[in-house]
Amino acid sequence: MNFNQLTFWPALLVCFLVFIVIVVLLERRFFKIVRTYWFYNRSFFSYLSTLCFIAGMGGLLLSLLDARGPEEKIKTEVPQDRTIILIDTSASMLAEDVKPSRLQKAALIAKHFARKAAGQQLSIVAFAEIQKKIVPFTTDIDLIDARLDSIKTLRNQYGSSALTLAIQESIQYFQETGSEARGNILVLTDGEETAEGINLKVPKEVHVALVGVGTEQGGRIPLDDSRGFRFGYKKDKGRDVITKLNEKFFERAAADMPSAKYWIANSYSLPSEEIIEFFKSENVKGDQQQDMVIKPVLMEWIVVPSVILLVLSFFFKNLKVFSLGLLLMIAPVRAQEEAPAPSCLLRPLSA
Repeated sequence: MNFNQLTFWPALLVCFLVFIVIVVLLERRFFKIVRTYWFYNRSFFSYLSTLCFIAGMGGLLLSLLDARGPEEKIKTEVPQDRTIILIDTSASMLAEDVKPSRLQKAALIAKHFARKAAGQQLSIVAFAEIQKKIVPFTTDIDLIDARLDSIKTLRNQYGSSALTLAIQESIQYFQETGSEARGNILVLTDGEETAEGINLKVPKEVHVALVGVGTEQGGRIPLDDSRGFRFGYKKDKGRDVITKLNEKFFERAAADMPSAKYWIANSYSLPSEEIIEFFKSENVKGDQQQDMVIKPVLMEWIVVPSVILLVLSFFFKNLKVFSLGLLLMIAPVRAQEEAPAPSCLLRPLSA
């Protein structure tokens, strides 16, 4: 047995010692008053009650250190559904034609999808010219939320977008982490592929949901410094660069892939539930086994004896009350018996 929270040991020890001093001083003062005015000395069971009480409270404090056993390897069931969330972080995603910006809107959709898809294994991948794995496959929603918050602050003001390459590399990621290329890909992008694209080869077991973030009217690309202050907009030959949603890319991609569908997200739409329904209709449900290393919790080995000691403390403290009740239960007293009638009253009356 070892303890995971040994850093709290000094503080708990100090608290326990202070607790002992307070209990001893209060009881000594109380029984001194009892002996002075009622002439009763403290009994052996009273001392035993205090000892059990202190030991029980000490055990409960010790259980706060999180007792664990040695590491064990177990087989656990994990969801078979796996989804890679691809988020475009190129310069065009900084445009603010969708509020608050395309990139922040994409992160919001990813957050909403992650919460709706609770139980699935999710991975977050950010891409521009190259892709970077932000979160490997996990079911930890809090970790995903934290990484998505960090993506919202990116300022890739001169990055291009290798969209089709990112999708193809995600398919390879399925093969690296599983026995076959099977799963879902959620792509959040504006569809402007500024880097050189490739011909996609998507197997039918991979289902792709494309979400277009932006508007056909488009918007300028803001240039902000590291502190968030805006010093202008991206220009080309002295003119503002206007980035627009490329809906033709989504139409072409959905037609070329064996299992794909696309949505257009504006400032007020969140197509998360529709995407989940699309993935559910295409996927084969089931669980797969995975090795997991755990350290079993042994806190009950400390808590249960501690609670028993506290119960014994209460019993010893009220021993006379329990003794009287026990005596009445095992030696019941009968009600008063009816006295026999005198024999003279039983004689028949003579005529």
